[in-house]
Amino acid sequence: MKKIFLLLTTILLAVSQVCFAAKDAPKLRRIHLFYMVPDSILQCQNKAENMEKGQVEFESTLKKYYSKRFDIRKIERVDMESPDMGFANRALPLETPFLVKITLEGTGTSYDHYQNALGAQTSGTAPTVMVHLREAVIDKAAGKYYKEDYGTKSYGSGTVAVGMLVLAVDTDPRTNTKGSVEANIRDVCKFNKDINKYVNPAAYEKEYNRFYGNFEKILATDEKERTAAQNTNKNAANGTEGLEPRIAKFKQHFMASEALKPVYIQMIQPYEKNTSYMNNLIDTYIQMGLYTE
Repeated sequence: MKKIFLLLTTILLAVSQVCFAAKDAPKLRRIHLFYMVPDSILQCQNKAENMEKGQVEFESTLKKYYSKRFDIRKIERVDMESPDMGFANRALPLETPFLVKITLEGTGTSYDHYQNALGAQTSGTAPTVMVHLREAVIDKAAGKYYKEDYGTKSYGSGTVAVGMLVLAVDTDPRTNTKGSVEANIRDVCKFNKDINKYVNPAAYEKEYNRFYGNFEKILATDEKERTAAQNTNKNAANGTEGLEPRIAKFKQHFMASEALKPVYIQMIQPYEKNTSYMNNLIDTYIQMGLYTE
């Protein structure tokens, strides 16, 4: 009886924890996921380079990772050369059109270095694929879109050391490309848990909004920060406006004296373009009784 009671207690605790976690979890945005990719990404999904099967496989990969961030209602490929965002109208009223665009930007090489227990060193190379992934949330009502550009990232399977021989794990262009694209999708669908929300709440909020697709909030915050920075610069500039005549008079006072002229040229002239510094210097001279305006 005691064992049954403990078992029931354990089950109830587990269920309550799941319910609590579900309650605290954010409600995922319902999206119609549109994607733009070149044919080569679909071709590399299978050995036969079958485009139809490749599309099914690739959409399965998209769903696997993006389901961590969104409530996906439909996945649809759109033309890379689409002139506008008209395809967004195919999303249902309660769905947010969400676009994923992936391009292949070339190949590269990764370098790995190894050292054995005796200190002997060796190195090797492996092929990489450069992948560029971009996302956009489309606001149909406002006719706007908010984007997140992750830049071009290099991916590869790396190398493995067998004794002092270093071999590339994967040199097959097809599987290397397929793996690199999936790795890029996997990375953008990870939440950066290294950000401490208590130490850096602003960075945490930005990552939260990125992960859950609140790009419009990121843009609003960025614009607010830019405006604040511009106002700060403007205020700093205004604080030094009108000082040129004061500085010119101060300079004239020194240059008119044969005794003070060398002092100005050697010690003050290098800083005369710094109006804030010169303003403080003049105030200091006045306070010390060395200069009067």
